[in-house]
Amino acid sequence: RSVTPGPRPRPNADPRALRMDDPDQRRAARQPLRTNDAAPSDKPARSILPNLLWGGVMVLLAALIALLLWMASLHHAMDDLEKAKADSWQKLVTTYHLTEEADGSLHVTYQELIEKYAVEYGLDPAFVTAVICKESDFRTKAVSSVGARGLMQMMPATAQWVAGKLDEPYDFDKLYEAETAIRYGCWYLNFLSEIFGGDTVLVCAAYHAGQGEVLGWLGEKSISPDGVRVPIENIPIPQTKQYAERVTTAYGIYEALLYPDAPQTPDVPGADGHAADGQLHAAR
Repeated sequence: RSVTPGPRPRPNADPRALRMDDPDQRRAARQPLRTNDAAPSDKPARSILPNLLWGGVMVLLAALIALLLWMASLHHAMDDLEKAKADSWQKLVTTYHLTEEADGSLHVTYQELIEKYAVEYGLDPAFVTAVICKESDFRTKAVSSVGARGLMQMMPATAQWVAGKLDEPYDFDKLYEAETAIRYGCWYLNFLSEIFGGDTVLVCAAYHAGQGEVLGWLGEKSISPDGVRVPIENIPIPQTKQYAERVTTAYGIYEALLYPDAPQTPDVPGADGHAADGQLHAAR
């Protein structure tokens, strides 16, 4: 039987049922079946909603942790601030020899004696307290390198002159007694206050450098432009300038803490508004 020559048709049957001795069939059997239709998945499509919810929870959790950390740091910062304020207050109390009473009021060493003789000699007790603080640091036995003695560091010649004015026997050793030292010192501050019109800077400068020295400054335009006052920054003696700065600062602190409601009296050191040069309420 003869066969008409021509292309051999490609079988459509299962490759496993084809004759494997035919090269074309073997090649066809080795190739995977192709289809244009994707195979249906046996797993359901996962919803994106749970992912969004989980992401939102994680964001909220991170924000909560950040807030807790911030609150903890703020708490520590407030504790540090309170501690710093407490330390500053304690340092102020110690430096200026203040004690706090049970009712919350403040008291300074020798306050009763200071107030007694400040009233007797027309002085502001806060100013007298400031002089004592910076002269002797409240030490009754204090003695300077030049021989000044006691709470208010009076020189022998000045103390003898004051004793004569008070018409009483002179005994330099009595300046080791708190009451005598304060009484003599207040008398002398009153004497200087009358000369210099109650100007705080001039009075404390004269107490330190001598009244003659300060009277000379008032005659120099470069030191006292108006011939009545001497700004602290113009005081020509460095030690006296520093002394005046310290006394006026202490004066403002004592005035603010011990006598905040006391009315000021004219012709009393500090009554002209120069106490502490703007630091009157620094300790509040």
